[in-house]
Amino acid sequence: MEVKNYMVKGRAKFNTDKFPIEQQFTKYVRAVNKKEAIEKVYSHFGSKNGIRRDEIKITSIEEISLEQVPDKRITDLASMSRVI
Repeated sequence: MEVKNYMVKGRAKFNTDKFPIEQQFTKYVRAVNKKEAIEKVYSHFGSKNGIRRDEIKITSIEEISLEQVPDKRITDLASMSRVI
């Protein structure tokens, strides 16, 4: 299995406590396929921001090359030969 880089774009309702604000997002993830990339985005926003899956609307997902990824964390993960 080859791990690829994906750019996921969409909209989500942030600050759901008092006044929810729908904002656009772009998230870069490494995944085996598009389905796994979407799952990682749901997981990230759910754990970090407490956003439910039905409050996240994914508008596009595309596979991109490593040179197109601006997130240093993703490029560092791609350059690792193994995880310790």
